[in-house]
Amino acid sequence: MTCADTSSSAAFAAKHSPIWYRTRRMLHRSFINVFLLTALAATIIPIYWMIATSLKTTAQMVVSPPLVVFSPTIENYLALAGRSRWLLRNLINSVSITALTSVLTLFFGSMAGFSFSRYRFPGHRFLSFTILWTRTLPPIVAIVPLFLWMSDMGLVDSHLGLSLIYTALNLPFAVWMLKNFFDGVPIQLEEAAMIDGCSRIGAYRRVTIPLAAPGMAATAIFVGVLAWNEFMFALIFTNVRAKTLPVVVMESIVEDKLYWMDMATIGTIIMLPMFLFAVIIYRHLVKGLSFGAMK
Repeated sequence: MTCADTSSSAAFAAKHSPIWYRTRRMLHRSFINVFLLTALAATIIPIYWMIATSLKTTAQMVVSPPLVVFSPTIENYLALAGRSRWLLRNLINSVSITALTSVLTLFFGSMAGFSFSRYRFPGHRFLSFTILWTRTLPPIVAIVPLFLWMSDMGLVDSHLGLSLIYTALNLPFAVWMLKNFFDGVPIQLEEAAMIDGCSRIGAYRRVTIPLAAPGMAATAIFVGVLAWNEFMFALIFTNVRAKTLPVVVMESIVEDKLYWMDMATIGTIIMLPMFLFAVIIYRHLVKGLSFGAMK
């Protein structure tokens, strides 16, 4: 054996030794951990800063450098409590529009997703991709025709009008999400239910929907968050009766001043209901997954 062969064999052995594998795995894990920690910090720090700003006084907020440790106060929330009727009305608008959007999107999305999952008709693949393709268009291109149509229908500044817009925006994603969950439900269970006397609709309602409940919960979270936080259509299509909380936050910006405390306080109030909704739905999501595994 030549010296070159000996050196190449030693290099190969060193590269494939257990120490090399352990070192490479440790570096790989360290890189992933650093990346995840960075992403977590980028997500949490803005939320913390908004909540902290809502708990500061004006003097604490304008200090440079910014205060990280401070004595919190709820005077900003007490100030908003003085306008509670105004804020409560907008909160009810956001809740009702989000709830109606979620119900409409789940209703139509579940039927469309079930159809794409169970039936094979001419052009079904093209149609399914066309539905998703419509969501790739910038929503702002539909502002003018939508406003004219909704004005003729009397739906401007109404809960139903804004809910229909949000449903149309979220429906393509909901159809694809629910189709994947319906694909995971064995069709044999529906056939067994139909043998026992259920119709196709009855098997869909009594068998498929309960088994796909975790997927519908995940879709409800996705649709609810998008509808709750949407700003552009809410700004253009609402005025007084259906104004939502994101538009109220924008009103903290006036011509000669920016009300940071009001903006942070309302932003915190906006975040809390959706956070609680996600926690509640997540518990049902975990229960549904474990129930399906036991079945």
